[in-house]
Amino acid sequence: MTEKSKKSLEELRWWNPKDIVKLGVYGIPRFPHFLLLERQLAYEFLKRQILTGRVAFDVPVDTEYSRMLEETGDYFLVRQAYLLKKRIDMLFDTDTALWIIEIKKMIRASAMGQVLVYKKLLRETYKLPRKKIRLGVLAAQDDPTVRRILNSQKIETWVIEV
Repeated sequence: MTEKSKKSLEELRWWNPKDIVKLGVYGIPRFPHFLLLERQLAYEFLKRQILTGRVAFDVPVDTEYSRMLEETGDYFLVRQAYLLKKRIDMLFDTDTALWIIEIKKMIRASAMGQVLVYKKLLRETYKLPRKKIRLGVLAAQDDPTVRRILNSQKIETWVIEV
């Protein structure tokens, strides 16, 4: 994807975390793959103001396959492309960084691969501000070994019991 054809981050639906917190856990937008536990974790994360700034949920990032389907112009294939896109659970835009945050029931090694892939695809899909891209995993249950390895790779981890 050329720089000119990349999407603007402003096309995303951005939320003020304080507005979501006022509404409680049901202020977190609903998405088909977002389980209640993941919404509860996101809510607690926002309530605790672990990061400050604006937040977008379920952020689609393009893949070669989804772009190929979209280019057909066929309604059903374009719809299929939308459903098959990889999605960032939470994208936080702070003063100094864009945070890609994967939400899991338990800290897992697979989250490392997900956030690394999302970082690359985010750069390929969107025109990004000159900010550092930071990675994080938010979970309800800890795995100390995996957490240590994630942290050693500069992937922040947060464990919040809900």
